Amino acid sequence: MKKTVFIISITLIFGTFLISANRANAGWSWPWKTNNEQGVEQARGQKAGWSERFFSWRKKNNTSESIVKKVTVIRENGGRVDWLADKDLIVFDAPHDGGFSDVFVMNGNGSGERCLTCNHPALPNKHMGNPAWHPSGEYVVFQAEKKEHPDSSELAKPGRGTYNDLWVIGIKGDKVWKLTDLPSPPATGVLHPHFSHNGKKLFWAQREKGGGLFGVWSLKVADFDVVGGIPRLSDIKTYQPGKTPKFYESHGFTKNDRGIIFSANSEDQSETGFDQYVMDLATGKLTNLVGTPRIWDEHGQLSNSGRKIVWASSRDLTVPHLDLWTMNDDGSDKKRLTYFNDKSWKFYLGVNGSPADSSWGPGDKKMVTFVITDDNLSLGKIVILDLK
Repeated sequence: MKKTVFIISITLIFGTFLISANRANAGWSWPWKTNNEQGVEQARGQKAGWSERFFSWRKKNNTSESIVKKVTVIRENGGRVDWLADKDLIVFDAPHDGGFSDVFVMNGNGSGERCLTCNHPALPNKHMGNPAWHPSGEYVVFQAEKKEHPDSSELAKPGRGTYNDLWVIGIKGDKVWKLTDLPSPPATGVLHPHFSHNGKKLFWAQREKGGGLFGVWSLKVADFDVVGGIPRLSDIKTYQPGKTPKFYESHGFTKNDRGIIFSANSEDQSETGFDQYVMDLATGKLTNLVGTPRIWDEHGQLSNSGRKIVWASSRDLTVPHLDLWTMNDDGSDKKRLTYFNDKSWKFYLGVNGSPADSSWGPGDKKMVTFVITDDNLSLGKIVILDLK
């Protein structure tokens, strides 16, 4: 029973869809509750060993090494974030009326909040989230739950992405355009769209079918342009790098837009042993930036300068607890950035917190992150980090 509860916690974490969406006769085959004996064993970590699969090493923390000089909570109940640094605007998702999530915009200090998607007549008005800026600041791309589908909206939350499509909304919030229309069933979906730095391409992860704990996913890169005032996608390319394609999560483009940054578990590792990768789009060359197949590494975000990557990791912790780390864009010089799970840290939030999605701010001297702060992994704060 303890193992079952633990998997349920894992599946809710940090913007990643970690629920199996396999069709099984009349209903869904959940990873922690299924009549399929093999599925039960997969969910319980058969062969892999729980200590190896979910736990990393521990050591005494030296919180004084952190380069964080100030932590400011700018919203008590928020979600995934993206900071348009040159205009000092943050777009994010958060729960709204009726329990569904919506997309909001606020200033970099948390003021001037307004909702872009709330009760919009042209939108499905169910779960909407994982927003990201177009570099022009004129558009925001996000994912939205289909108005109708055969299963629970729990599967369609922004961090899970099943039964979701890609949409674009104008910054004024008056016009929206649907970019994809995936079939349902089967249980397809999208996750974490990101524009290239020149605004000409869009990158996202897409669920293709069921299988394993999380389903089988791919990475998509498409051309993005606006024709006659209407945004559209074209020349969509599909990638499934690695030896054993399983789960992928998209995080963005390299500084020159020639490569993509993502999380994956496709190198014969545990399904929860995500690593951080960079792939050259022209050659397909794959670089593992962390090489820790038994540690949870996710949400790699490139700095505005292109020199640093921040990511969330279970290093020195136990899943589902994470903290932020930084490294150079080639994977060198890894340093722990936050200690939200350490009561001795001067910026401890009063409860253990696990930062997930994050984004760099103006001059790379600030960062915004979504910190999950409750045991049920359902509530989180949006926090600004000032760096030395």
